[in-house]
Amino acid sequence: MPSKIFVKGARENNLKNIDVEIPRDALTVITGLSGSGKSSLAFDTIYAEGQRRYVESLSSYARMFLGQKEKPDVDYIEGLSPAISIDQKTTSQNPRSTVGTVTEVYDYLRLLWARVGTPHCPNCGKEIRQQSIDQIIDQLMALGEGTRVQIMAPIIRGKKGEHVKIFEDARRSGYVRVRADGNMYDLSEEISLEKNKKHNIEVVVDRLILRPDVVHRLTDSCETAAALSGGIILANILPDDRDILFSQNYACEDCGISIEELTPRMFSFNNPFGACPTCTGLGTQLKVDPELVIPNKSVSLLDGAICASGWNNVRGDGISRMYFEALSKKYHFSLRDPVEKLSKEVMDVILYGTKGEKLELQYDQPRGKGVLYQAFEGIIPNLERRYKETQSDGVREELESCMSECPCPTCGGKSMVRRRKTIKVTIPAGIDNGEFLRVSGQGNEGRNGGPAGDLIVAVTVRAHSIFERDGSNIYCDIPITFVEAALGAEIDVPTLEEPVKYTIPEGTQTGTSFTVRGAGIVSTRTGRKGDLIFRAIVEVPKNLNEKQKQLLRDFADECGQRNYTKRQSFFRKFKK
Repeated sequence: MPSKIFVKGARENNLKNIDVEIPRDALTVITGLSGSGKSSLAFDTIYAEGQRRYVESLSSYARMFLGQKEKPDVDYIEGLSPAISIDQKTTSQNPRSTVGTVTEVYDYLRLLWARVGTPHCPNCGKEIRQQSIDQIIDQLMALGEGTRVQIMAPIIRGKKGEHVKIFEDARRSGYVRVRADGNMYDLSEEISLEKNKKHNIEVVVDRLILRPDVVHRLTDSCETAAALSGGIILANILPDDRDILFSQNYACEDCGISIEELTPRMFSFNNPFGACPTCTGLGTQLKVDPELVIPNKSVSLLDGAICASGWNNVRGDGISRMYFEALSKKYHFSLRDPVEKLSKEVMDVILYGTKGEKLELQYDQPRGKGVLYQAFEGIIPNLERRYKETQSDGVREELESCMSECPCPTCGGKSMVRRRKTIKVTIPAGIDNGEFLRVSGQGNEGRNGGPAGDLIVAVTVRAHSIFERDGSNIYCDIPITFVEAALGAEIDVPTLEEPVKYTIPEGTQTGTSFTVRGAGIVSTRTGRKGDLIFRAIVEVPKNLNEKQKQLLRDFADECGQRNYTKRQSFFRKFKK
């Protein structure tokens, strides 16, 4: 691969037969006056030639749809690779628009990350492993005795539709409650969901209070929830309404964190399943900046040190004056002192509130006077709450004057979080290692609202503890006693379903193979079952007493002449 791109004799538009050397694997900026030929060199020459070569490498059928690219007016270009061009005039000011999304390279990267990625715990960095039911039970019991828990089965995750059949099936199965989009419903009532919105639905399997005597019931409930949702269990902790997600597929044993299976949409900050729920995929948040709330700390609170809306008139007779007089009385500071002289503890109370501790508010109004006992919310929490609740663009703009853009605390500016989705897949009988299953409509979402593609599942068959497989036939070794081998016997032969009776003849030797017809695996091609072939392994008796040994010696003497004759014949052949 050449280290540079060589352009010889470029004459496109206003270029005057110029020669250029551009280093590869480096950021190169082309500058110059307006009309000097920057765009002609970058877009109309270098990029155009790269695209033309790419199109010519495709089949004639594909070129019919792409059209024929004209060769730019240049002698030759050397060291060129496939190129992507982004015109600054077509880019959007939307923060969701990036080089990756505009060029659609991001779509391929998301697919690559989802297919080859290995999930790791975000806390300790260990590779995520499957979680057993016992481990899930241990984590739930660790919440403490007396904790109220709802065991739920997430059966719908981010799917559009009314899901009437889901509710009907849950009702017929004997369940009483479901949670849809965070709201609890009784299945006896009519549940109406918007058809064109994505919904999350969880079936409430059980509600219980954690005690040592409910472990068995809790285990049954978790197993039921896992069976309904394909290995995902959601524990809703009451009264906090806090959810803990468990997965039999991907979970960190040390940290107790469960994550969802990697899918392409998890890596998209434009998709709700991949975007950070705090910043909605932007990577940044508008947060109230203390430096903008109190820009001049040499001014006192009475003289207008606070510039935030609603708190900039402490000198007046409003609610802000009542709060600050109560604060000064309780925390022993003067409203006339410059802000820079106030202690850190006092500033924390002013900015972030009393954390539920009530103040004594004295009011003297024309309507009357009296005393109120109320906690102080804090200037910053008050501004953030008003910003979220307001419907007025004017109020929002006024509040934004005290806010600055900062990285999202949840995603750290990465715009995305990871989630997981589990689906049920029916495995047909007889499927072999390395075969594939196609699940319709469970692939990557289509572009511009188009239908989703298919999910291709690669099957890996675990080794069996007894049987070995070869196509539709299975093989195993079966131990038999010395007496059974000598006299013949009817033995039990294990199969994939249930044991069958098989009669072995007398004089069976170690290594002799027998076939049980139709006891193998169903062929996915013919639909017929293969055979079970087992090999007899004669067990020689050990630790015999003297009487048993003498019986064997007598037995050997009884048939010794015949065996001696065979042995002599064998050694004569060996000598030859």
